[in-house]
Amino acid sequence: MPFIIKQGDLDEPLRATLQDNGVAVDLTGYDVWFLFSSDQATYIFRRVCVVESTTLGQVRYDWQAGDTDTAGRYSGAFELVAQATGRKKTYPSEGFFDIQILADLVAAP
Repeated sequence: MPFIIKQGDLDEPLRATLQDNGVAVDLTGYDVWFLFSSDQATYIFRRVCVVESTTLGQVRYDWQAGDTDTAGRYSGAFELVAQATGRKKTYPSEGFFDIQILADLVAAP
């Protein structure tokens, strides 16, 4: 099911529970980044996330000004970077999060 937000809205964060084979990922010792892409090949931005629960693998990305300005269909992923080694792992490991930014109503002139 896609994450849907209206164009220009910033109030509803994108939340996810990161899992490996149905088991929550322990985020202790990791920095977590959100990757946002329109083509699944190059990201539009890479920004730091909030870890809501280290042991339950729960993360949150808070939309920033400009993030939702353009309506369309996008892909997202969460990148974990080990603080000690710099090694990376991306979630989901298969595919991407489906994100839809729906056009907002425009006021009549």
